[in-house]
Amino acid sequence: MEKGMEKGMEKGMEKGMEKGKIEGMIFEAQDLLLDAIEAKFDKVPRDIKILVKKTKDREKLREYHRAVIKSKSLDEIRDIF
Repeated sequence: MEKGMEKGMEKGMEKGMEKGKIEGMIFEAQDLLLDAIEAKFDKVPRDIKILVKKTKDREKLREYHRAVIKSKSLDEIRDIF
């Protein structure tokens, strides 16, 4: 029984570490996107910051980052969300 508990705890820890890793990658992608917006437009309006922080899909964040690079205005950025 003790070995079963040990294995269960080990699996739980692995899942927790994986979840933390994914959350960290999403946080980093959000941060990089916000940095790109600020670098291009000298500011990040609150509404856009909220939209970025609500996005939890890493691939979407990558798409948005590419779109920011190509955008010409903050309104174009709003439109991608």
